Amino acid sequence: MRLSTIVFAGAVLGALAVAGAVFAQQKVVPNEFGPQQEKPVAPKALAPQPKETDVAPGLAVSYWKMLVRDVQEVADIVGKRKPDIGAPLPKLDYKMKTGKVLTSNQDDGVAAEILGYIKLDKPGQYTFVANSNDGVRVEIGGEKVLEDPDVHADRFSPAGKVDVAQAGWYALRVLYFERKNEATLQLFWKEPGGADYAIVPESALARKK
Repeated sequence: MRLSTIVFAGAVLGALAVAGAVFAQQKVVPNEFGPQQEKPVAPKALAPQPKETDVAPGLAVSYWKMLVRDVQEVADIVGKRKPDIGAPLPKLDYKMKTGKVLTSNQDDGVAAEILGYIKLDKPGQYTFVANSNDGVRVEIGGEKVLEDPDVHADRFSPAGKVDVAQAGWYALRVLYFERKNEATLQLFWKEPGGADYAIVPESALARKK
């Protein structure tokens, strides 16, 4: 083997080793995907705050059988076409791949409006990220927090920041659709002062009885 060939092969292997080391050191967390919004939103807490006797665990969900390409199409259908009411969602942590989407009876072509409350019990700044397949929009206290609106494979949305002045329950609305094939819907948060993201827990979600 020629010396030049040996040198070239060594250089290639060295470059691959460096690239592998860099990749291994990368911590893949949601805030590395997509730009963050320019300004935090400041949603309003529910007033009056719901009593424990007025809420039930999980989130209410309505479904429509439709093939769409943008989450705005889901928003446009709400109130105009009668939905199918699904079983409540305990939390937003679904990686369904194939099969029934969320608690619907459909494998494909599903649009959903998810409604309820989210408890933000620490004043300060929260950061939210969604992992979805396909489109998603998250609103808290009437403010749009994040959106990844179109058809796509699993990916994290741009992060959305929420400034919480008053701890308590806030209105939560999630619009979501799955067009074809695989389906994913996960909602993560990073609490004030927190270093890592976590799935929003069941204890922080509720719906009106």
